[in-house]
Amino acid sequence: MQTDLQSLIENDLGPGRRSGNRTFWICPFHEEKSGSLTVTPDGERYKCFGCGKSGDAIAWLMDRHSLTFRDAADRVGKVLDRPKKLSLNSDAVNSPPQPRFKAASTPPEADWRDKAITIIKQAETRLHSRDGFDALNYLFLRGLTLDTIKAGHLGLTADGGISIPWFDASGTPVFIQVRQLRKLPKYKAIPGGKRVDFYPRRPRPGRPCLIVEGEFDALLAAQDIGDCIDVCTLGGAADSLSSSAAMALCSASVVLIATDSDKAGDLAAETLRNVVLNSIRVLWPVGKDATECFGLRRTLRVMQADLPRCSAGKCDSWWIGDKGRLHCGVCRPYGDAYEGIVLLADGAVVER
Repeated sequence: MQTDLQSLIENDLGPGRRSGNRTFWICPFHEEKSGSLTVTPDGERYKCFGCGKSGDAIAWLMDRHSLTFRDAADRVGKVLDRPKKLSLNSDAVNSPPQPRFKAASTPPEADWRDKAITIIKQAETRLHSRDGFDALNYLFLRGLTLDTIKAGHLGLTADGGISIPWFDASGTPVFIQVRQLRKLPKYKAIPGGKRVDFYPRRPRPGRPCLIVEGEFDALLAAQDIGDCIDVCTLGGAADSLSSSAAMALCSASVVLIATDSDKAGDLAAETLRNVVLNSIRVLWPVGKDATECFGLRRTLRVMQADLPRCSAGKCDSWWIGDKGRLHCGVCRPYGDAYEGIVLLADGAVVER
């Protein structure tokens, strides 16, 4: 059901003043004499050119009438039923912060997007060269397969960080995160980019959705789970979602909130549950996050396997590479590979 935002504003502010093909109103969010507030040509968002206030129909009702998200959603015809809470967390936070809705970020400039395409391609080439050996091994040790690394367009920056590009719905790069391996802080962003609401993809309506923390966890969980659930991490803090992000989550059949199993993760989960009423808090079976969970599972699989020494006789250490194959921990991918063991997703170890 699409809400007529212009009619909604006219009900609150009157008919407004026509100028060209647009209508302008006196903005109620700041003092002014000439109307600066209007509705975008697509009719989906309001924007004030005086104070910068903007949003969709739900944001208008929340800002103008001080409604909660639930009441505003009900007002525009989106009625949400909250399922019974399922949580194993005994340290739940009693008073999480109330969410603040913000407008979705505007896309970066065209010049930045063009430069980002070049940066991403160069970083990908560098990662899959000999210069990228250590970085590629780091990603393998985190559990990512070569197919996942390539699909995510992960790369290696000139200063030795791992680039993680974010794309909009059209596949255009809008943001590049960098995981620094040899310096602090751990993460930095290439200036000029702007995150979208979700990484690596926006949840699809009517499908289950799993929310995790961080890009690597999102890629790892999606790799392990497959296409049966839309896996994503948020493009912003849980207490400052854009209204469009909140609506996307509320359109899912159910949202499984798998933020880290610690106090900060619990706080973020409770904050999200105040907004996303069709959500359930879930915990990882082992470890505090996706990386630890899948990493511990892989470690257990290796410990349970009866592994031989590498053919060169140099060590008894093995690590998991692409497609679950085990490689010698000293020789690594350029040396011996034991092709006789394949680790399955259910943890079973079988002989080829």
